[in-house]
Amino acid sequence: MAVDARIEQLRAFREALATDLTAWQASQRTVTCDGLCGIASFLILHVRHPRRRGTGCRLRLRKTDGGAVISCHAMTSSLLIALGALAVTTFVVQAQVPAAEVQIAGAVQAAPPDQQATATVIGLDAQSKPVTLRKGTGVLVCLADDPRVDKFNVACYHKDLEPFMARGRELAALGTKGRGPEDLRWNEIKNGTLVMPKEPRLTTIVQGTAFDAATGTVADSYTRWVIYTPGATPESTGL
Repeated sequence: MAVDARIEQLRAFREALATDLTAWQASQRTVTCDGLCGIASFLILHVRHPRRRGTGCRLRLRKTDGGAVISCHAMTSSLLIALGALAVTTFVVQAQVPAAEVQIAGAVQAAPPDQQATATVIGLDAQSKPVTLRKGTGVLVCLADDPRVDKFNVACYHKDLEPFMARGRELAALGTKGRGPEDLRWNEIKNGTLVMPKEPRLTTIVQGTAFDAATGTVADSYTRWVIYTPGATPESTGL
């Protein structure tokens, strides 16, 4: 097929791609195109219609900190010629950060009703970075849901645990992971550079499949509790 005819065919497929993008956005995800969207629609449609000869595409999906990346790899020499040797078009799908009031309404679901209005709430800014959405006057700090994670998940804990939690967010941003002795905070607590409360402190975690901000309800809600007890051992707790 001539190059001009190929380009016209690419343009004809853009409408189908727009429909796909609308579906992504309807599920509260923002789609940005790194490359030529018309080309990507051509490749995607030929994956769906494998009987067409001379073109093909191999899709690869991988998770990232910002959402997911869908890569489309061309498998045809004629297509490479038509596109000026362009072999890969990538879509980056990023989770849309809800408005601050929606994040706050969801976060306080893990707090007792009489403490929801006074809790400090930490959520995400437009770049998905942690930010204090509301400075409260009470003893609780609540973490808003991360839209990059499939399920709804919020937590509230005593403000005395905030240094420990804030340090955890810092390490997570650096890509550092670990549990127990492998957690860098473990040694920081031992050497006194990370302060922990002397008494046990409770964290309440609420999970679900979705959150309806209009009604303030969590679908398929499940609540669990974690008691942080600094210096506790199996012998001291009997556990």
